[in-house]
Amino acid sequence: MSMNKQFKRYGPWAVVTGASEGIGRSGVLELARQGYRIILVARSGAKLQAAAELATKEGSPEVRVITANLAKEDSIPTFMAEIAELDYGLVFHAAGLGTTGPWAESDWAAEENQWALNTGATWRMAHAVTQRWKGRRTGGLVLFGSFYSFQGVPNQAHYAATKAYVQTLAEGLHGDLKPLGIDVLSAAPGPVRTPFLEKAGLASPMGDNVDVVARDILRALGRKATVRPGFWGKMMGLLLGPAPRRLRTAIMGTISRSISVRTEKP
Repeated sequence: MSMNKQFKRYGPWAVVTGASEGIGRSGVLELARQGYRIILVARSGAKLQAAAELATKEGSPEVRVITANLAKEDSIPTFMAEIAELDYGLVFHAAGLGTTGPWAESDWAAEENQWALNTGATWRMAHAVTQRWKGRRTGGLVLFGSFYSFQGVPNQAHYAATKAYVQTLAEGLHGDLKPLGIDVLSAAPGPVRTPFLEKAGLASPMGDNVDVVARDILRALGRKATVRPGFWGKMMGLLLGPAPRRLRTAIMGTISRSISVRTEKP
């Protein structure tokens, strides 16, 4: 589906979570170039304002900023009540976080926060927009898995598990909601050059350009159930996809440990 057709189908408003940096911020700018009015959601008010100013410069006719911690159980219904009057038909749900390190040394609070954001916020978002869009008979929902979604990953066991949840949910919703006119896409990027890697305690020598990844994802919405955006995303799929799951798990554990840059609790 071309961007222009997408705008006509889903427009005029789009919601982007995790909009202050990384793939979320690049998604904001790509949508702004297509003429969307955009609702930016993230925890950092200052970074959101900066992203909003860039979105305006890139062509968005109207931008709204909502500061919210989506790991909190009531955050999604609260911010959706604030935008209930707006005709938003596309949600780019990029909010997420990752932890790294041996499971035996993991921190309870950090792991609980990761679970609440990566899985809890994802199903709440999917449920809320479905209830809104099922009468509208159109909508586009982008959820974020990962190249970690397809096997266990030692050294990032819980993060990989949360992303496997997202991948499975998106695949099921893709089939469930298609008859209602709602497109669901799982984005499963490989390593991307964003602040996410640093926050997760990783330093990868390879990584896709974040703007290319965001563009690839949006272009796939309405055409696929899963997209592996960017060069490295596609390459990881080609190289690891045919391997037995047990071997993929071992390889991914080796990769995760090799690019870890800290061992202290997150």
